[in-house]
Amino acid sequence: MKNITTGLTLTLAFLAACTPAGQLNDARFATGSNTMVASSDYAAAYAVNTEAGTVSRVDPRGGQIGNELTVGLEPTRITRAGDRVFVTLRGERAVAVLQETPAGLVEEALIPVGAEPYGIVSNEAGTLVYVANSMSDSVMELDARSYEVVRTWSVGHEPRYLALHPSGKTLFVGATRGAAELTVIDLTADADGAVGELPTEPVALPTVVKFTDELDPQTGNFATIDLTPRLTGDIAISPNGHELVIPVLYVDNITPVTDPELSETGEPIGPVPDGYGAASEGISRFNPAVAVVGLDAVGTPDVESAKPVFISGFREDNLQFEQIRVRSYPSSVVVAPDNLSYVVTMQGSDTVAVVGALPFDLDDGRNGGMVDFAEPMPAMDGEFVGGVFTSVRDAGFAEHPKQLVWTNGSAGPDGVLFLDDENAYVHGGFDRTVSNIDFGRVFGDEKSGVVSNGKNGFDEVLGARVLSTTTPLTDHRLPSDIEAGRRLFYSATAPGMVASGAGVSCASCHFDGRNDGLTWTFSSGVRQTPMLAGEVSKTAPVTWTSQVDSVAHEAQITTEARMGGEGLSDSQLAQIAAFVDWTRVPDTALHGEVSEQIQRGKAIFEREDVACASCHSGESYTNNTNHDMFGLQQVNTPTLLGIAASAPYLHDGRAATLRDVLEWSRNGEMGNTSSLSESEMEDLEAYLRSL
Repeated sequence: MKNITTGLTLTLAFLAACTPAGQLNDARFATGSNTMVASSDYAAAYAVNTEAGTVSRVDPRGGQIGNELTVGLEPTRITRAGDRVFVTLRGERAVAVLQETPAGLVEEALIPVGAEPYGIVSNEAGTLVYVANSMSDSVMELDARSYEVVRTWSVGHEPRYLALHPSGKTLFVGATRGAAELTVIDLTADADGAVGELPTEPVALPTVVKFTDELDPQTGNFATIDLTPRLTGDIAISPNGHELVIPVLYVDNITPVTDPELSETGEPIGPVPDGYGAASEGISRFNPAVAVVGLDAVGTPDVESAKPVFISGFREDNLQFEQIRVRSYPSSVVVAPDNLSYVVTMQGSDTVAVVGALPFDLDDGRNGGMVDFAEPMPAMDGEFVGGVFTSVRDAGFAEHPKQLVWTNGSAGPDGVLFLDDENAYVHGGFDRTVSNIDFGRVFGDEKSGVVSNGKNGFDEVLGARVLSTTTPLTDHRLPSDIEAGRRLFYSATAPGMVASGAGVSCASCHFDGRNDGLTWTFSSGVRQTPMLAGEVSKTAPVTWTSQVDSVAHEAQITTEARMGGEGLSDSQLAQIAAFVDWTRVPDTALHGEVSEQIQRGKAIFEREDVACASCHSGESYTNNTNHDMFGLQQVNTPTLLGIAASAPYLHDGRAATLRDVLEWSRNGEMGNTSSLSESEMEDLEAYLRSL
C-alpha cells in the first residue's frame, strides 16, 4: 500500500450540497461505526477479522464467501464511501482504503492517522470519512477521494464510537473511559479545526437511580444513588434522523463489595453476598440499556427528552427451551430501516436484543407484535441482597417490547448490518461468522405464520433456529488456550464464571482486557480498576494490595468470590491467564517516541533524588514488591507500561491525570518530585506518556 500525503480538499459548501437534509436516501446506509458494511450494490457484506488482519467479502444470503484481503494490524471498524471501503487499523495508526472491483476488494492506499484509530463512519454522498483516534484523543475528517485530512477535533477520554447525522451537519463521538461522555461536533463550522454553535462539551446521559438501605432523614424514605453510565459500544442514528441511540451499561460502583474471604492456602471460601454476582430482580449492579436522544433536522440533540430503555431480560439457550437472564453490556446498536426497532448486540451473552422503538404505553401495534421479556416483578417490594428492591421504572428506565435472540454459531456478537429491510446480519467476532436474523420470525408477524406457544412467550420455531445461514469469514484461529481464555474472559453466562443472571464478565470492567476508568467501592476502601493490557504475569503479585501470586489465582478469586461463579478448572484458569498475557500494551500517542523532552524526562525519572526508578524498574517498570503508602499497607508496585491509557491513577483513583500523580509525589511518600521545576515536571510527564 502507499501512504497518501498530497491531494485536493473539497469545499464545505460543496459537501453540504451533496448531503440529503434530515434523512437518508437509502435507509440501509450505516449511520454509525460498525464491524461490517454493505457493498455498494448491497449484494454482499464486508467484515473485519481483527486478529487475522483481514477483511472478508461475504454473501450471507447464500452463505458464500468472496475474497479475504490482508489489510494490516488489527482491523477494527469499517465503512464505505462510494465504491471505496475504509478500515481502521488499530494496531498501526492507519486507515486502509480498499477499492471495490468485479473480482472483489483490492488495496488502494494507507492513510496515516492517530494512535489506535477505532470508530469510522462516512456520509451517504461518499465524500467525507470521519475517524476516531482513541489513544490520540482526536477525531479526524478525511476527504474520501484525496485522502487528505480536512479537519481535526480534540475529544478526550478515549473516543471510540462515531455516528453521523443523515444531514451531514452533526457528528456524535462516544468516549469509553470512565462515566459515559457524548460529544457533539457541529460540522458546519467554517474555521479549520474549529467547532460551531452546537455543544462540544460532553453531554450528560439520562440519570438512573438505585434505592439503598439508608433512610433519608429529611424525607424518611430510602435514599438513592445515581448509577454510573458507561458507554460500551457503537452508537447509531435512525435513518430518518430523528433519534440517536447509545449502548449504555448503568453500573453501581458505589455500594460496597465485601472483600473475599480466603482459606490459609488462598482459596476463596464461597461467594461474597453483595458482590458482582449478587443478582436480583429489578435493578442490579449491572444494568444494560440503550439511551435514546431525540434529534432535530440537522442533528441538534434534545438532551432533556433523553430516556434510557432497559434491555435486560430472558432468552432461550437451546432447543430444550432453557431460559437464562441476559444482563451483559450492549456492544453495538443499529436502527432498522423502518425506524421502528433497535437491534442491539450483547457480546458477553451471545445475544441480540431486538427492541421496539415505541414503549408499551405508546405501542399501537407498529412494533411488529414483539414478545416482551422484561424482568419479572415481585408481588411486593421488599429487602434484597445489597440494598432495597428498585423496580425498572422506579429507577427511571423506560420499558419497550423486546425479543432476545441467542446467537448460537456467532459468539461474541459485535455488529449488525441490514442488506434489505427484513434481514439483520450479525457479525460474530469470536466465531468469525456472519449469521442472519429473519425479522418476520422474530416479530411473529402474519407473513411468517409464527404464533406464540403461550408457555414461555417464545415462538415454537424461534429459539436457537432463528439464526440461519451462518457463514464463516476466515480460517484464522488464535492459539487454542488464548481462544478459550478470551471466551471465558468475556462470558457473562458461563456458570463457572458468574452467578446466573448477574450479567457481569471480566470484560465488563476490564474493557478489551484494559480498564474502565472507574473506581469501585469495597469494604476495604475504594479501588480503581487496574489495567490488564500487556503480559500481566510478569508483574506478579497482582491486584492492588493482596499478595496474589498469579493471574490464574486472581481469576479464581474474582470468578468464585466476587462474581459468584461455580468454579473453573485449573486449565480454564490457565486459559484466562493466557488470554490476559496475550493482550498488548496500548499504543498511546507518545508511545515509542524519542524526543529531546522525553530524553530529559528519562534522566529525571532515573535520578536518585526523584527515585521513580527505585520501584518502577526492569522491562515491566515494576520491582514486583509492595510498599506502605497513602495510609494503605502492602500496595503492589504497578507497571508503568501504557500508563497514559490507564487513568485514573493511584489505588483509589484520586489522581485524575499523570500530572496529578507527579504532584502527589511532592511529599516524598511515593518518589519525590519536590525539587522539580515546572519544565522538569513536564519533561517527566512526557517520558511517562512514552512508555
